Amino acid sequence: MKIVIMSIGALLCLTLSGCCGGEHADLVVVNNSDRDVCSIVLEYSGSTETVQAADGSALLKPGQTYGLELEEGEVLVTLRDRAQRTIGQGRVTRQEGERQFLTFDGVSEGSLSVEEWPHA
Repeated sequence: MKIVIMSIGALLCLTLSGCCGGEHADLVVVNNSDRDVCSIVLEYSGSTETVQAADGSALLKPGQTYGLELEEGEVLVTLRDRAQRTIGQGRVTRQEGERQFLTFDGVSEGSLSVEEWPHA
């Protein structure tokens, strides 16, 4: 039940926050921890992309969400703190017509939980 409530909250935050990717986001990163996330690293089979704030500030503060549009296939998602230390990591595969929520709770030894919802 807690996951359902958190996911509904994440969906509401995504809708209200106007985060990157907006309604077309394939992946929504949810920060349910008490830590700042300063960068999101996406590692595909042949390339790496990093998303971070231009001024070096936190990309995701506690309670915030961030939406991303993904390339086809599997991607390793790594969350990093201000010192660029890995604080969370999870693997997702883009599913056509599905929005995935990747939740960082800060206590699961760095693993991120994944939940899929159909695109609205």
